[in-house]
Amino acid sequence: MLIVDEADRLKPKTFAEVRDIFDKLEIAVILVGTDRLDAVIKRSGAGL
Repeated sequence: MLIVDEADRLKPKTFAEVRDIFDKLEIAVILVGTDRLDAVIKRSGAGL
C-alpha cells in the first residue's frame, strides 16, 4: 500500500508516476489531501 499525504500539492507528472507504480506493482494507492485534491486530479488528467 502506498499512502501519499498532501497529494493536492503533487504535479501532474507525479500523478502519472503514481499511476505507473499502481499499474506495475498492483498495490493500493491512497491519496490524502485537502478538498482541492479533486480539482488537481481532474486538471492533471490522471483519471484516478
